[in-house]
This record gives sequence, C-alpha cells and structure tokens, in this order.
Amino acid sequence: MHTLNLSQWLTEYSQEWITVTTRNGVFVYLSPSSQALLGLDASAWIGRSITRILHPDDLPAYQQVIPLEHPKQVTWRLTHQDGRDRWFEITLRQIEGDQVLWVACDVTDRREINALKRENERLQRALARQTELNALKSRLIQGISQEFRSPLTVLMNTYEMLHKYDSHLDAAQRQAYMDEWRDQINVLTQIVKDIGLLIQHDPQLLVFEDHPLDLLSLCQRMLHRVRDRYGMTYEFSFFCDGNDHVIEGNEKLFSYVLNVLIENAIKYAAPQTEIQVELYRKTSYHVIRVSDQGMGPINATKPTALLPLLRQKGVALNIARECIALHGGTLNTESVYGKGNTVLVSIPMRAS
Repeated sequence: MHTLNLSQWLTEYSQEWITVTTRNGVFVYLSPSSQALLGLDASAWIGRSITRILHPDDLPAYQQVIPLEHPKQVTWRLTHQDGRDRWFEITLRQIEGDQVLWVACDVTDRREINALKRENERLQRALARQTELNALKSRLIQGISQEFRSPLTVLMNTYEMLHKYDSHLDAAQRQAYMDEWRDQINVLTQIVKDIGLLIQHDPQLLVFEDHPLDLLSLCQRMLHRVRDRYGMTYEFSFFCDGNDHVIEGNEKLFSYVLNVLIENAIKYAAPQTEIQVELYRKTSYHVIRVSDQGMGPINATKPTALLPLLRQKGVALNIARECIALHGGTLNTESVYGKGNTVLVSIPMRAS
C-alpha cells in the first residue's frame, strides 16, 4: 500500500474521503472513510479507476483538470455502491510524482437543505404574488362595478325626469336630457369595449410570471402592429434614448398596457395627427411616454359631475395602472383640453 506522509489517525478517523490516484485516475490509496461515505472496500478498490464511481456528467470536467498544474477545488458527484449519487466538494492536489491527492467532503445533505430553502423562498414569493393578484382582481371587480354604477344612475335619473316631467319640458330641455342619455350610453359602450379588450388580449393576463423583458423590443413590436392597422389614418413616431431597457417583468401585462395606451391615444387623436411613443431613462426609472394631439379630456367643461372623464378613469386604463403597480411602477396622465393627452409609465430600475 502507498504510504502517505500523514498521521495515521488523520486518515483513519477523518470524516472526509481521502484518496490518492495516479494521473490516469487509478486508486493507489483509499482512506477507511470510503466504506461509510461511498460503500467502498478500501483494499478491494486499489488498482481500480476513479472513473468507475465518478458521475458521467462530471467526467468531462475531470478530464480537463488532469494533469494538475496547481491545486483545484471542484464539486462533483460520486456514485455510492448502493446506486445513489452523492455530491462532494473536492480539493485536488498533485503530490509525489504524478500522483493526485483527493480530499473530498460529502455536501449532499447541505445542498438538499439549500435547495429546500430556495424552493421555500420561491413558494413564499409565489404566495405573496398570488395574494397581490387576488387583491388586484378584487379591486378590478370593484372598479368595474363603480364604472357601471355612475352612468346607470344618470340614465335612471334621466328616465325618471322624462317620465315625470316630460309635459313640463320645452324642446331644448327635452333634447338636453336626451343628449345626456346618449352620452351615458356611450360611456357604457366604452366600458364594455374596455372589458372586451382585456378578455381578448389574454385570458391568462393576471397570471404573473417574471422574466427578462426588453421594453425597447416590446415597444417596437407593438408599434409595428399598430402601424399595420392604423398607419393610413395616424402618424406614429418612436424615440428611444439608446440605453438598455431590460427589466424583470411580465410580457403579457406590459403588452396589454402598451396596447391600452396606444388605443387610448388613437381613440381621441384627430386623423392624420401624430401619436408619439418614447422610451427613456429618468433618474432611477425607465419611462414610457405616449402622447397624442387630440382634444384632451372629453366633456371636461360639461356641467355634469356624474359623467366620468374617460381619458382619466376608463376601465382599461385603470387595469393598466394596476398592471404597472405590480411592477412597482406608476401610470399617470397629463391632459390639457384642446391640446392632447400624455400618459407616463415609470418603472423603477430596481425591477431591472
């Protein structure tokens, strides 16, 4: 048996697996811990190759580090005689002649514990995200309910006024009530369209999964689609500051948001006017800016408090705002009557 310049007690009682091989991987020494760690009979394995217990997937890495030019630390799998693969942190060091000293520590249990911790953390994050999504769904249902309630209330009040006082109204007053009725029907029609947009875009929209997302590529793809559809009616321009705009986000949600913002601009922009989409960095945020040259908030000067400003409070826009909030960002509108509307989406770079 090969004699090492190590104390006898070190090799016999060490919890680590200590072995010596030739540069070709043939065992010339195995410590007594071979039996406990790998089920190997130390004396019976002298003259056999390490490759017989080295995991096949780790064999190429082993072939690359031998012969050793300097000590090497690796993490490889060794197969126990009962067929189980065990993970070992191994220090390889060349000793007398071309022989290689292996000092290996079984880290399988530690790796499994760490894997369980990572999985538990992943599940906790998923649970927190699902809780957030459930809260979002509840807010959306409440918001949609409120959006319906206002125009329905106005319709009912208008109907009652016409029903009770129709004989006392002159033609102008009667027409004003009819106009109000028509406006509220338009509001309800738009709400239904917004809900349809959400359903049509993706039934699984509120299934949140984070992945690397290139906002530049997403904006370009979205503009390509809208140019194909509306390019004869509107002029679309795009600006990017040239910075990297990759974040960890949900592409379905961001696609929905961009679609809502551009459709919102198209809805109110005059034909043959420009709709601008910009992507840039501002302080610690990625900013998407969508602006048009439409009339701004419609009915802003109309003396009816119950009529919602669609450009500020539409169902689709509220859903978009919630989608951005899931990414830690904000969605704000800047509207000037007669001069157009601007929507700013800001995503913190910490989400990158």
